[in-house]
Amino acid sequence: MSEDERIDAFSTEPLHSQLTTIIRNNILTDKWPAGEKIPNQQELCKKYEVSLAVVRQAVEKLVSEGFLLKRQGKGTYVMDPRIRQGPRKLTSLSQELTARGAKVGSEILDSRVEASGSKFARIFDLTPDEKVIRIKRLRLMDMSPLGIQTFFCPEKLFPDLLKKNLTESLYGLVENHYGYRFVSADETYTAIIISEADCKLLKVEFPYAGFYVERISRGADGKAIEYTESIIRGDKYSVLIHLRK
Repeated sequence: MSEDERIDAFSTEPLHSQLTTIIRNNILTDKWPAGEKIPNQQELCKKYEVSLAVVRQAVEKLVSEGFLLKRQGKGTYVMDPRIRQGPRKLTSLSQELTARGAKVGSEILDSRVEASGSKFARIFDLTPDEKVIRIKRLRLMDMSPLGIQTFFCPEKLFPDLLKKNLTESLYGLVENHYGYRFVSADETYTAIIISEADCKLLKVEFPYAGFYVERISRGADGKAIEYTESIIRGDKYSVLIHLRK
């Protein structure tokens, strides 16, 4: 067993958290390929020298994240380690990827101030002449193009935003530099064929399937703070929906 797969009994990090990280890394690095059945819980206890309760906590966590799938009477299997969006807390894409152990990057494609027009006047409760900030970025996951995001927000709420480091998490900039807190968001997912121009940016051959995602995020007062349009490669993204009768 390699050092990065060993549980440190003297660490302040809980044992189940350490085991979750180890198994997640095994999946992300293809040590445990998609579709493969993982060792049963007793085998995991023996291998990592932890209790059954620790193993159960780690497995349940990874099932909830979409990395593992339980099949009744058959065992637990590795799922395709694409980004899975399902019931979750309100986070940015940067936060989502970082939590999964991925390296996040951004390239600025365009940034400017423009008139809000009727669409953003309605979303942000502005007059058509008031300005919005527009930031278009190529989002990278482990140095590979993942998607194209275009972020909009009212200029009057975020003066000098374009002077900040726009390769960082924009959610982080909004919350840390301007004091706004995201409380809720609505997202809409649409399956699309990515345009030829966007395929070139994403380094895939046209025609290529993907998702068009719209998000409106709101603050504590219920008013919209930001609107984001995303075009995301279909081979790197999936939507997980839990149903219960």
